Amino acid sequence: MVKSMMRTMMLIKANMKRQRGSMIGIFTFMFLISISFCAVIAFWNNAKVYETEQLMRLGYGDITQWCANVKDEEALLQQIKGLKEVRKVEEEQLIFASDIRDETTILAAYAKKYAIYREDHAGFLSNAQEPSKQEVYLPIALANEQHLEIGDTLNIQWNDKDSRTYRIKGFFEDPIMGSSVMGIKTILMNPQETEELRQMALHGETDTLIAGNAYHLFQQEDTTLTSNEFQSILNEQTDLKNNTLFSYSDDTVLGFMLIMQEMFSGFLLLFVMILLVVAMLVLGHSISSSIDQDYVDMGILKAVGFSNHKLR
Repeated sequence: MVKSMMRTMMLIKANMKRQRGSMIGIFTFMFLISISFCAVIAFWNNAKVYETEQLMRLGYGDITQWCANVKDEEALLQQIKGLKEVRKVEEEQLIFASDIRDETTILAAYAKKYAIYREDHAGFLSNAQEPSKQEVYLPIALANEQHLEIGDTLNIQWNDKDSRTYRIKGFFEDPIMGSSVMGIKTILMNPQETEELRQMALHGETDTLIAGNAYHLFQQEDTTLTSNEFQSILNEQTDLKNNTLFSYSDDTVLGFMLIMQEMFSGFLLLFVMILLVVAMLVLGHSISSSIDQDYVDMGILKAVGFSNHKLR
């Protein structure tokens, strides 16, 4: 056994010296394939880990439900907190409106937890400031989609005739609805301005703004319920379903937010697999050609006991 392995290693070394150019090319090709494969896996995994961390940092919860015109917020909160399956619930008051795209937009109060991009969009501000009552922060996706820049203006209607104009102070990273494939977008406003608009909506002073709430729901840590089962319990045992406009589990949001990254990773992975198939075909052809060209030496090796399998 040992002698057989030693003879095999001697042949491999001898062949590497004779076919140095081919071997260098093959190893270089395989190295590039390995690097490309690792890069694709790292890109996909890092994107998922980062998005998950950002959802946790913002307190998204296991499920978030966006509700409108909740008549008794305190009673609804008590219903939710009374469920044994719920570990905690966090309420966020907001406003539903239509924006420059004529799609549903969420007006929310600015908070320090949001990451604000620098003017060149190359990183985040370490000392981001709260917008004034005449300023707003927009998600970075709208900057590319609508070709908007800092200093541009945004109009928000609150009835058929009147509107308020806001200056774009900057752009922020939205890990919840920031994907370009999601129609709903969030606009961050001055907290006092948000409360004024919310009171207008509650008192019927506007027919284009709707007072809303976002309920971030967290399951018990030792739960075995799926997101659908948890959602069913919430719908059956609370009044959430009577006011809910839409709701997403954290897994659903991950799917929406990472759809472009997964498509890009899929294309790259397919490219790597094609390269691997080509490399294997080239390698097989190179080995077969080498055996055919060196038929005299191969015949001698066969005479001393080497099979075709060992020679390959």
